[in-house]
Amino acid sequence: MTRILIRVLVALLPLTVLFGTYAAVGPLTSFRAVVAVLAVVALAKGTSWPRQWPLIIVGAAWVVVGVVSGLVVSWTPAWGDLANLVVGLVLVWALSRVRSDDTLGDLTVGWEVAILISLPIAVWEHRTTRHLPQFIDGLWRGRPLVYPLPGTFFPNPNYYALFLVLGLGLIVWHAMVTGGWQRWCHVVMALASVYLLWLTGSKLCLMGALLMAIGAALTWKYGRMAVGVVAVVVAVLALGPGRARLLSACNDVVAVVMHHANLGSHSWPVRLSLLGFGLHIIGTHPLLGVGPGGFAHLARHPGVYSLHHKTNPHNGLIHVACDYGVVVAAVLVVAWVWGIVRGFQRCAHHPGHTRQIARLYIAMMFAVPALMMANSVFVGPNVVALWMAVLVLLDTMVGPQENVKPKRPMTVADRATNRVVGGGDDRLG
Repeated sequence: MTRILIRVLVALLPLTVLFGTYAAVGPLTSFRAVVAVLAVVALAKGTSWPRQWPLIIVGAAWVVVGVVSGLVVSWTPAWGDLANLVVGLVLVWALSRVRSDDTLGDLTVGWEVAILISLPIAVWEHRTTRHLPQFIDGLWRGRPLVYPLPGTFFPNPNYYALFLVLGLGLIVWHAMVTGGWQRWCHVVMALASVYLLWLTGSKLCLMGALLMAIGAALTWKYGRMAVGVVAVVVAVLALGPGRARLLSACNDVVAVVMHHANLGSHSWPVRLSLLGFGLHIIGTHPLLGVGPGGFAHLARHPGVYSLHHKTNPHNGLIHVACDYGVVVAAVLVVAWVWGIVRGFQRCAHHPGHTRQIARLYIAMMFAVPALMMANSVFVGPNVVALWMAVLVLLDTMVGPQENVKPKRPMTVADRATNRVVGGGDDRLG
């Protein structure tokens, strides 16, 4: 009975993220309710604790830093941001604790149902340029030919694009490791996700999808060769026909970040201004940051920086470093690098299903740099909490370091196992 409850709760997570405040009673959203029930079940689940301690220690330290930094600022901190962070950390811990062989499949099914529900709404928004009431605080609702980018139940197209690209990674992975009619269902859903992602117009999320493909390709010998060739071609184009554009971009960075120039209200110069403003905050408050919601508070009066009324950093790492200090941000960077290294180790030494999970983990981790700049706020939205939970879930599923076994020649049984899960004989060589 408990196992069925866990599977239902896991499948509901993407749906509750999609509906957001549309499925809520005051501050109690369906997402928070599912996380709370999942946490209770995780506490009662008889799983070994030692592997959970690093996660608990890092999460607790992060919250303590947020409380201390919030208490020392001269304005009222955004304690709601810290509460959202706690909800996200609880989900990360609970999902990694109740994981099973069915968890990834249940998550994927929930994501596919959510994408199907959002599909007609997104197409309607794109074709009519009308939106649901909470879309960017209702600013573009009912104004035709103004803002055709869909957000469905999300308040921002960036959040919807992030939601789509995360689901796309899981759906494509399942299309690769399953067979028969299930594979074709996943393929159809993957194509629908790509179409919706294109409608959002999020260049960074599209880049995140490309980085996922590159990360997966790097786990395959011929894929590494293909990525190498593409990298050489891109370098030649950047230094040849694209040299003028590259130099112009570098000049923009120097002008905006270093000299605080106002180059207009387009996305690129505003993001550079936000970057420069964030680096200024980090330089003046490096240890504890400026407290929860501190970046948004200070951005309302940016001084010499031309933020054009933007109060969100549009950069996850800068956001964390500004609000919680460089130590917390550095821990996240170290965890990201170590996760990629460990993913490649598992991919090299483990055949069969573990290698396939390691491939998905590497692909998702490769997309982090682009996706962390796609969303407006890094700490807070439910979709970001689910994103972090999926990454930690995959990290726990690839297994601890001590379980890595030396490589050995593949037997007939190994090859048969790989064919069943879609791996094939594709060792890293």
